Amino acid sequence: MTSRRNTAARWVRSLLALSVLVLFALVFALPTRRWIETRIVLSASQLSPSLLRGGILAAAVLLALVSSAIAGRVYCSFLCPLGTGQELLWRIGALFRRSGYIAPWRVRYAVPVVAGLGLLFGLPLLMALSDPFAIFGRGARGAVLVAQEGLSAALSVPVVAFLVFSAVLALLALLRGRRFCDWCPVGITLGALAKIAPLGVHLDAGRCVSCGRCERACPMNCIRVAGKAIERDRCVLCLSCTGVCPTGAIAYGSGGGAATTRGVERRSFLREALGFLAGAVYIGGGSLPRSDALSSVVERRTSGRSLVLPPGAGDGRHFFSRCISCQACASACPVQILQATSVPQPTVDYSKGYCQFNCTECGRVCPTGAIRSLTVDEKHRTRIALSELTIGNCVVTNKHQACGACAEVCPTHALHMVPYEASGRPGLTIPVFDEEYCIGCGACRFVCPATPIAFAIAPVGEQSRTPGVKETHGGDVPALPGGDADFPF
Repeated sequence: MTSRRNTAARWVRSLLALSVLVLFALVFALPTRRWIETRIVLSASQLSPSLLRGGILAAAVLLALVSSAIAGRVYCSFLCPLGTGQELLWRIGALFRRSGYIAPWRVRYAVPVVAGLGLLFGLPLLMALSDPFAIFGRGARGAVLVAQEGLSAALSVPVVAFLVFSAVLALLALLRGRRFCDWCPVGITLGALAKIAPLGVHLDAGRCVSCGRCERACPMNCIRVAGKAIERDRCVLCLSCTGVCPTGAIAYGSGGGAATTRGVERRSFLREALGFLAGAVYIGGGSLPRSDALSSVVERRTSGRSLVLPPGAGDGRHFFSRCISCQACASACPVQILQATSVPQPTVDYSKGYCQFNCTECGRVCPTGAIRSLTVDEKHRTRIALSELTIGNCVVTNKHQACGACAEVCPTHALHMVPYEASGRPGLTIPVFDEEYCIGCGACRFVCPATPIAFAIAPVGEQSRTPGVKETHGGDVPALPGGDADFPF
């Protein structure tokens, strides 16, 4: 009966973990609005982004902490896509599996401490370097860019860094199992609680015959057959060991774990203390009021790079103090204009297209609050940049050709056409620009046929509100290219 329960539990856990991994892969690979709700739910389930957005009282954070303190690292077992991905690669690379065990360095406890201090001082990239959700998102996004656009289109410095880091992790997973989980701040934090959990994987020393099958089957290599002990803080509840034990000495439940590992736990008091301290700094850094000291430095350093932030980002200080570069907004953008080009955080790249007037998806999927969720009306009035018209480049002035494409697609009617009397051609009109109504969407630049383009997009220091749609041309919002309709001309 126990064997059947172990087998059923192992299969349920495996199916759950694979399902979550597939869903994450799909939402990062398919930029379509049909997946928007799935994106929101999956992003909200991750501990670090939820910690950054809502602190320790966020639902995902509380659930992960409480479940770990009761039942072990349940979160790491099936909710972490990076952990499941590593485990899958490890099983694929079984032929290359190492025979010896390399214990994780104690310095690994510095990782959540550094990440927590980064959160506290407004520099979440220190956390993002080791956060499993952010790492998975960057790797998936880099792979999608290469698949869609080829290597030449994806060779920006951040994307190359994403891909190289992902390749190193994949190689480690093939050869060493879930090695990154030993350095993960989420795993270390939850592992400290798993040590005191009444439920977990336990080993009955009296029934163990020291065959070593469980040790070889463990992707974390956290079972010590020689000492007949399990490192409960490192166990991710994959339950592989329960399926290979010939005597049923290993099982998930209550009781035996504490008794069989108590001696080891006494000798590892320092490690336990370091784990709790590191986890406390990490959780505290995301829960306490954040300082913007470091994020303001980052903002100043990036202010000269002509960066346009996603709608709802507010200003650089807010954005850079919360963005972990998980690429969720970039994967959700229906026209793929959010790109990590010169910095790891996604910014607007007008060479890819323009910001859709009625689209608010980047703010809806952002799991950290770096991009505020806007209503459609708020989006219509949010200036993310400012168009600049060089009238001398316009085909109307330099070629005396009729055009008006920019005025046709401008969603706020900041551009409109007036008679061009200086041309001497009856009926010829020229664009006039009213910057008060410009939101910087880039539609005018996108459709401009002039060479060089008559429009440039200038970033703004802080996103602001505009009056909305100018009541000219009857106040109708024209259809926009790339949206639900073709060009209106």
